[in-house]
Amino acid sequence: GCVKQGFKVTWKYSLSTAFDEAESRLAITDGSLLTVFDIATGERIGKTLKYKNGSLRCVAFSPDGVKLVLGDNFGSICIFDTLSGRSNVPSMHSGGGLVSSVVFSADGSHIASGHNDGRLCVWDAKTLVRRWSVPGHRDDIKSLVFSPDGKLLYSGSGNREVGRFIDCSVRSWEVE
Repeated sequence: GCVKQGFKVTWKYSLSTAFDEAESRLAITDGSLLTVFDIATGERIGKTLKYKNGSLRCVAFSPDGVKLVLGDNFGSICIFDTLSGRSNVPSMHSGGGLVSSVVFSADGSHIASGHNDGRLCVWDAKTLVRRWSVPGHRDDIKSLVFSPDGKLLYSGSGNREVGRFIDCSVRSWEVE
């Protein structure tokens, strides 16, 4: 089969990308800039966010596609409103290392963040208060996903160090 290329953006490099639920918009960051694009037209939507110190690490859309959760190299998480172009200040700080993954629950009520020191945090998306935090893995949490009903959170970890793998695991967590 043939794959048709329909969307192309020239970017220095892409550190993290995220689709909205409708798959009509794509957020891209290179660490310093965050830009949202319309998939159908390739046009930029709203303002490009310039992120402090080039430290932006990961992004994820809220289920309604209005907000993005952002994680950075300093363990901070903030919410960016794609309609207004504003982010919350001050940002939430995890108490963990670099934020390597973020995700909203399907109903938008929770945010989870995974960190390079293995810490896993769950936040109330409305109040931005951390609900709980655990040393989830012995290594970098690379991926997160909530179950469709939001009752479980799955975290994936794994890193390769000098030919051996450290904590290559997927774990499940009950979200209360």
